[in-house]
Amino acid sequence: MAVIRFTPADALQTTVVENGVYPSIVSKIEGPKASTSGKSNNYWLDIQITDGKYKGKEKTVCFNTEMRSASLMGDMPIFPDSQFLVLDSAISGRVIEAVDYQIDTDTLVNKPFDCQWTVETVEGRLVNNIVNFFKAGYGSTVPAF
Repeated sequence: MAVIRFTPADALQTTVVENGVYPSIVSKIEGPKASTSGKSNNYWLDIQITDGKYKGKEKTVCFNTEMRSASLMGDMPIFPDSQFLVLDSAISGRVIEAVDYQIDTDTLVNKPFDCQWTVETVEGRLVNNIVNFFKAGYGSTVPAF
């Protein structure tokens, strides 16, 4: 008989976290990778909560070069690639301006920021969605709901 080992992080993947703003990091970025249609590129980011009751909880999100607004496809949050500017601003403190700008995605990995997680109903089940990125410490300045 097989023995299957699970870590605390595995158990957290079965947990739906409460609506809130949580201290987070981007633990991994993959991409760009061509979409299945070949018309766009995707970047896959693992966002991890770094402190508190849900420390270690991760959610994979996608940034896509053809999207113009964020959506939830199944339980996968998908952002337009322009949201990299918001994530970069949350991490670096840089003000977003309408100028030519480049981001090295490696500079986003393992840097602290606050991330807004919500609970959504998808196909009759509750799932987490990630909807926004803020400067580290923002969550401690806003009321918890």
